[in-house]
Amino acid sequence: MINHRVSKISAYGLAAILIIFASGCGPSDKTRALESTAASIVEGYEALALESRNLNQQAQQFCADPDNAGLQKTQAQWKTAMDAWMRIQPINFGPIR
Repeated sequence: MINHRVSKISAYGLAAILIIFASGCGPSDKTRALESTAASIVEGYEALALESRNLNQQAQQFCADPDNAGLQKTQAQWKTAMDAWMRIQPINFGPIR
């Protein structure tokens, strides 16, 4: 009976120690911040790629059949692509670089 109780206490103690050590093995705040920043940067470049493709497609449609409505759509898509480009421009300098 005493051996069984001691082994339960030892098992709980070992589990507690493992939990304490395992919690220290997780990513640091700096690592999580870098991962979050990297994910945000990737999302920004993906958005720019998508909006650039949309602009190319809209420009080709406008060139194939130019009219005032097509010009307005192309200008609007240009602004959308420019906004996507402007969101990633800070990446080229400062602490992110």
